[in-house]
Amino acid sequence: MQKSNKKIISDIIPLKKEDDFLQKKETHLDAPISYRRERKALPKDSGKIPPMKINREEKKRSFKFWFLFLILALGIIAWKTIYARMEISISPKTKSFNVNKQLNLSKEGMLDSISFGYVSVPVEEEGIFNSSSERSVEKYAKGIATIFNKQKDAQVLVASTRLESPAGKIYRISKTITIPGSQSKNEEVIPGSKEVEVTADKPGEEYNSGLTDFTLPALAGSPKFKNIFGRSKTEITGGSQGKKNVVSKDDVERASSELLPKVKARALDMLKNKIPAKAFLLNPTVEFAALANETNPPAGEVGERFTLKLKGEARGVILDRRELEKALYEAGLENSLSIKNLDALSLKIIDYKFGSENFKVQFNGKAESEAVLDADEIKTLIQKKQLKDPISILAALPDAVRAEVRFNPFWYRRIPTKAESIDIVFQVR
Repeated sequence: MQKSNKKIISDIIPLKKEDDFLQKKETHLDAPISYRRERKALPKDSGKIPPMKINREEKKRSFKFWFLFLILALGIIAWKTIYARMEISISPKTKSFNVNKQLNLSKEGMLDSISFGYVSVPVEEEGIFNSSSERSVEKYAKGIATIFNKQKDAQVLVASTRLESPAGKIYRISKTITIPGSQSKNEEVIPGSKEVEVTADKPGEEYNSGLTDFTLPALAGSPKFKNIFGRSKTEITGGSQGKKNVVSKDDVERASSELLPKVKARALDMLKNKIPAKAFLLNPTVEFAALANETNPPAGEVGERFTLKLKGEARGVILDRRELEKALYEAGLENSLSIKNLDALSLKIIDYKFGSENFKVQFNGKAESEAVLDADEIKTLIQKKQLKDPISILAALPDAVRAEVRFNPFWYRRIPTKAESIDIVFQVR
């Protein structure tokens, strides 16, 4: 019987469902794994996903970062702890009362009186002013000249000896002089010299001159003419003629009256800056005593403008501030209070003049007082009794009405062992 080549469906062996599933899974697992996972060949008969492996370098970097962060954090905490500070804000007790008292003041500190003292400080004030007077004047220019002598022998020049400038202006020496002879040094001739004041032969501005040379007309035609000569050491000034502005006494008095208010204003400020911190200056006693004045040019001299300088001293009376406060307290008021507005009280001086041994002063007004607290004493008290909260601090300070405590850093709530690490801030309410 002839065999048939035709295949029938039953001759093909079908795939099992399980084998088909594994084949699909193998195909899926053959794909590359990202994010630094190592590929691992899977056994054909395994359906499990391999575990991830972390790079060692990444582990090292992560460890270093957290280690440095920890060291930095610990360093900051340690630094904050070492330099920890404590700040205490305290409001002292305050009280207002009316003042209407007349006090006796004595330089010797007599009974039932307050002792006082005088204080003074030198003061100078100057200003530039215009002169208002005018008159006909004749002024001769003047200056200083040096006369040289190249001869070996000394030369005498009598007073009024003429000197001539290249401009042809004649000047005369003011007194008789002797010019020493020349000297030789290393084959060099060093002429002798003598300084002398020279005055113009005639008045007028045309004789005013800058630095210039001089010849001696009296020596013309002789060998001395070239050997004896002069040179001005200063400019020759002051020459004038005709109607000119002159500094008068009235000008000086007017200038003084303008300067005095400025001097007195400065006097008060200068005295306040000089007196001790615990002293009180009685402002109505402050005065300026003029001791001298200087004008340039002087009164009577030519000048469109002049400078006036006043010299004197500022002076006044000072009292001990604490002694004055005690004298002004009303009956029963605690002596631990300090009057903060003493300068604002109205006061009147009675029977006073500078140099007095005794006088009186009347005080009026509303006094604002405040308890006197010592910052150093408070620091010592806080450290000694370990006071770290407002309630305990107020209990220890009867002259305080409010307290606030701050720590820096806020987590370190211990009282510093060093007093300079404690800050005391006084706040008036």
